[in-house]
Amino acid sequence: MKDHPYQSLSKRERQIIEALHQLGEGSVSDVLEKIPNPAGYNSVRILMKILEKKGFINHRKEKNKYIYQPTLKKEEAKKSAIDHLLKIHFDRSVPQVVSALLSHKTMSPEELELLAQMIEKAKKESEDDGDS
Repeated sequence: MKDHPYQSLSKRERQIIEALHQLGEGSVSDVLEKIPNPAGYNSVRILMKILEKKGFINHRKEKNKYIYQPTLKKEEAKKSAIDHLLKIHFDRSVPQVVSALLSHKTMSPEELELLAQMIEKAKKESEDDGDS
């Protein structure tokens, strides 16, 4: 399991990247609206320049403002975040994660049925892989 690519970032840097993943792309002002307890405009702008130098985001110029986007695709970021969550909080145990989700008690019967179907599909795929 690879290390989470955002692991070395500060909390505020991660918030900026998360905001950009939610937005798809956005200006400093757009990001400011998405992050909790935002610092000043200039502080966020400077952090975004730092994130760009580190290779986590890039930008294009649109009229007179910069539009930023994360360099890591959203699906890759999700997988990486799950890997990090598994490693840090669940001792790499998928059953522990599922147990925690099920004990959360916010899932509808439809969502539970969908999970059951996904588990059955994974079982079949695992069996098929074992046959090869």
